[in-house]
Amino acid sequence: GTVRYDRDREGKRKIYGVVEPQGVKDMSNFPRRLIVLVTIFAMIISVVPASAQELTTDDQVTEEEAAEEDVAEETVTVYALTGDAGVSAGIAAAALNLEGVVSASSTIQGLEFPEMVEIEMVGADNEAVAARLSTALGVIVAPGNSQMEITDDFAIEELEVAADPRQGEQWALKNPETEGGVGVGGAWKRTKGGGVVVAVADTGIARKHPDIEGTLWRNPGETPGNGRDDDNNGFVDDVIGWDFVEDDNNPQETIGHGTAVSSLIAAPQNGVGISGVAPRARLMTLRVCPDRSCSMQAVIYATIYAGQNGADVLNLSLSGAYQNGHPDVEVIRNVMRRVQEEHGL
Repeated sequence: GTVRYDRDREGKRKIYGVVEPQGVKDMSNFPRRLIVLVTIFAMIISVVPASAQELTTDDQVTEEEAAEEDVAEETVTVYALTGDAGVSAGIAAAALNLEGVVSASSTIQGLEFPEMVEIEMVGADNEAVAARLSTALGVIVAPGNSQMEITDDFAIEELEVAADPRQGEQWALKNPETEGGVGVGGAWKRTKGGGVVVAVADTGIARKHPDIEGTLWRNPGETPGNGRDDDNNGFVDDVIGWDFVEDDNNPQETIGHGTAVSSLIAAPQNGVGISGVAPRARLMTLRVCPDRSCSMQAVIYATIYAGQNGADVLNLSLSGAYQNGHPDVEVIRNVMRRVQEEHGL
């Protein structure tokens, strides 16, 4: 700084004060300020990466935990065959007390099964879960994982519509049963299937196909596209049926088999393509097969749906390599028998 002074009347210097030069600040506190700034900067540098690392670690832990939860929550569905209507409730209650059992009930898709209990349990191996429950519950438990396959190998391309009707090529409609056909002419004199609903559990349906349009069943209790379960049957907007593979209301064809089977059943006599055996019937579409392989559980649920929603006939053009006495066979027979008893399917 600069000492400013002047002289008094006696000629002596008189100090007025210390004046800072223009543009120069007091630097006496600079070292301390510098230390503080450096310290703060260092703290920021150290904290930010740590925070980022901490977040990354948390994310990783969350993903790992989520993966573990996914594994832990994987479940399979099996079926306890009680053989006695009086013990099913007790078997269901006993199953619910076992570790890992998520649900157990003799009511499946809203239909009561007096001699069978559906059990969902944590696990990835149906056979192992069924064996464990058989021992724990003292009854036969079917693994419920048998796969069915679609019969033959139809494709949509085989159903291309010609300029003229192709009914004349359908020898099976005309030939009597003794020659391998059904001799449908006699039946047509009485009925062509008007008023009959045929549920087709298969690979879905190509609803825009010329020999399919106009044949589809319409759920009378459902308003299309409103996102509500208007008829309270447990299925939202199930206007033409249900997809039991994707669990939605769009049973769209995947490989052509369901469309071919549906056409053979109910293709209308509309001047194009072929004619179905029941050309005035309506088709309820139930998708149970994403490809040639079909889920047993999907078939079971579709069968119950068909009965509950007014189908008169259920078509299953499926096959499976089952041995008599296999518990899965008994489950399927039980379902078919029960739905027929309850709904006349």
